[in-house]
Amino acid sequence: MITTRSLQRSFADGFIAEAVEDLWEPWMRHADTALEDEALLLLIQQELAKRCKKSKTRGRKATPAEVVLRMLLLKHVRDWSYETLSREVRANLVYREFTRIGGDKVPDDRTMGNLARQLGPELIEKLSPTITGWFGQQSPFAFDVKHFDPATSARRFEAGSPPVPNVYAIPAAIGLLESVGPEKISDHVAGLAQALLEGARQLKIKTKTPSDTRGPLVVLQMEDSDAMVKKLAASQIVCSNRMDGLRASFHMYNTLDDVRAVLGVLEKNLDLTVRD
Repeated sequence: MITTRSLQRSFADGFIAEAVEDLWEPWMRHADTALEDEALLLLIQQELAKRCKKSKTRGRKATPAEVVLRMLLLKHVRDWSYETLSREVRANLVYREFTRIGGDKVPDDRTMGNLARQLGPELIEKLSPTITGWFGQQSPFAFDVKHFDPATSARRFEAGSPPVPNVYAIPAAIGLLESVGPEKISDHVAGLAQALLEGARQLKIKTKTPSDTRGPLVVLQMEDSDAMVKKLAASQIVCSNRMDGLRASFHMYNTLDDVRAVLGVLEKNLDLTVRD
């Protein structure tokens, strides 16, 4: 029997929910709200039920539609294999709560693979995005405001407008890069990256980027990367973060003064860094 939701939550489910309530990642909370759509869950249930016409009302308990949907979303976000997905959800209470599995048995990798195959491309055409943009249309550059014609693929869920004004700036940008020369830009960027790595080593901050890198990206390990991004932003320095990594990236327009500015903020906030 395939249901849209788990029929009844147990005492263990309540315990898990309370234990991990403040541990959810921000994207999980947004996704949790979006995935409460009853029409969406009904569509998933109908697709899963096609294997057996009476599976919505008869037979042994099968994986609920909401669990399948949330498991597949988690797999996509984390870029996991089905085997890794099953293992990680089994071992992690936050994932158990997000996927609505709670204290129940986690579907194995073979089961999830079979369920995913039942949700084929034809399902996408039945899903209507609640928010869309030009990129979500079948012909993004048609700019037809009178007809809603979403793409037949998952692209229908893309938003935003084509950056047409930016296209006109491309020739000038390419001309500027060519006037400096790729080799000079490469050497300049490598020098800035090495300067930041050396400064981090002197401050005894643990680095995640290889010491001999020549690329523009330097990743430093943080105790609280979100807080460090905010500290840098307060000093007009734009960086990003992924998990525990603070990401600083350089280009031809950056200078050693920029590197010194980053190091200055880091030195004032060493408590937010992971030390060697």
